[in-house]
Amino acid sequence: MLRLVEASRRIQWENHTVQDDYAVKFQINVGTIFLSQKMADLILSYKKWSGVRYLNEDGEYEIGYGVGDPDDEQGYTEAQAYSEWIGSIRNRQKNLQVQLPIINMPQTKFDALFSLYLDTGTWRTVVADEGTYDLADAVKNQNWLLAADILARGKVNPDLRRKEARVMQLGDYTNNKSRNQQIFRGVQELRRRYANGISNEFDKRQAEFVYYRQLGTFLPGMTQLRQRRIVQQALT
Repeated sequence: MLRLVEASRRIQWENHTVQDDYAVKFQINVGTIFLSQKMADLILSYKKWSGVRYLNEDGEYEIGYGVGDPDDEQGYTEAQAYSEWIGSIRNRQKNLQVQLPIINMPQTKFDALFSLYLDTGTWRTVVADEGTYDLADAVKNQNWLLAADILARGKVNPDLRRKEARVMQLGDYTNNKSRNQQIFRGVQELRRRYANGISNEFDKRQAEFVYYRQLGTFLPGMTQLRQRRIVQQALT
C-alpha cells in the first residue's frame, strides 16, 4: 500500500488559483456536513439522464441517473430521475460520515471524498498505475495536500478523480454539463432510438410516455392511436 506520492507525480498546486478559500479551509463538524449543491452538480455532469431503461455494464437494467425502477412503464422524466438520485446520495453520505476518522473537515474535502466513495464504493484507497494508495491514512492525518495528489493519480474514471483533486485543493467546482444539457441530450437520444425502431413493445411505450411527459408533445412517427393512449394514461 502506497502512502506517499513521488515528487515527480505530484501536482504543483501553488501554481493554481484557489477558487473558494472559505470552502477549502473552514472546518465543519463531520456529523453536520453534507454534500454541497455545487458538488452534486459536478458529479451529475459525469452522468447521463435516460428517460427509458438501458443495460448497464453488468447487464442489468437501469433508468434515469442510474437510480430508480427501470420497469416503470412511463419512464423517468429528468425531474423524477434527479429526485431519485438526490435521495439516494443523501443516504450514502450518512454512511460516509460515520466512517470518517476525524471530527472536523472543510467542505471541499468532504465533497471530494464523497464523490470518490459514491463512484468507487470506497474512500479509503485509490488505485493508480503505480499501485494502490492509502488515502485513509492521509485523511486521518488531515494531510489534504497529499490526499489531493493521491486523488489525482486515480486511474478509475481518471477525469473525475482529477476533478475531485481540484475540488479538494482549490474549491474548483467547474463543470461543463448542466441539467438543461442533460435534458437536451437525453431527448435527442430518445428521438434517435425511436426513429431507428424499437422492437421491444415495453421499451417503445416507455419512450413514448416519457417523451410526452417531459416535453408535452409526441415522438415523431407515432400513430394517432398511440398518441391518444398516451394522452389518456400519462401521469402528470
